[in-house]
Amino acid sequence: MTQEEKRKHIVTIGGGTGQFHVLKALMELKKNKKMSITAIPTTIDSGGSSGILRLDYEIVAPGDISQCIYGLHPDPKKAAWLFNHRFNGGKGLDGHTVRNLIVAAALQQFGSKQDALDTIRDTFSLEGNITPITFSLSQLHALLHDDTQLDSEEAIYKADIVKSGGVKRVWLEPVPTPNAAALDAIKTADVLIICPGTLLSSIIPNFLVDGVKDALCASTAKKIYVSNLINRQGHIEKDWTVLDHVEYLETFLTKNFFDSVIANTQKLTPEQQQVYG
Repeated sequence: MTQEEKRKHIVTIGGGTGQFHVLKALMELKKNKKMSITAIPTTIDSGGSSGILRLDYEIVAPGDISQCIYGLHPDPKKAAWLFNHRFNGGKGLDGHTVRNLIVAAALQQFGSKQDALDTIRDTFSLEGNITPITFSLSQLHALLHDDTQLDSEEAIYKADIVKSGGVKRVWLEPVPTPNAAALDAIKTADVLIICPGTLLSSIIPNFLVDGVKDALCASTAKKIYVSNLINRQGHIEKDWTVLDHVEYLETFLTKNFFDSVIANTQKLTPEQQQVYG
């Protein structure tokens, strides 16, 4: 058996800042462990810089992809000045981050396909693969218990879902085609990590892409959930526990899906409580 064959294949699924921090931790572990990393980000954002680029150029939302680029960079501190720069003012670039523009440029140059992300990986010498869950243009929809229908990720993210009685149904339309590279990564994973993030707009959309749920449930990999540090205000009841989060996620997968859960046991500081409510 070769050294490469002995490497553990770690696959992360999620979106946004939560996935970035998981990748950052894995990059530290990678220094002393033989492992390969594949990040699977969601691509259905419709707000902010990511949403504007998606609409203007008819590409999948680049925001969560770009977080993975930063997370897998071999020297993120050195690259921070570039990846984290957000343009302020002007007619065209106001509000856009450089890393979002890099993803948009690659998708325009090489097409909305895996080649674009592989080129970014090679250009920036990233220490892992990025395989977006889908390259299809699709919108996230939710029907709430008060019969309000929300028809974009941004609308869902901003909504007071708790006040409306919770979610009755959530779906993607049109039904997106899965990225074959993402399905292959799931099938070959030794460890699958579901990252922390806003459940309805960052995590669950990945499970709604055709074929992804089946691939995840069929996987023999060790399945880990890194739980959120706090409940999303307006989305999650204040008294929800980590177990509540796990059981809710499993309604979109299968019962007893997770083998392990990583959860924070430290209490929020008074300053954090003031910020998050």
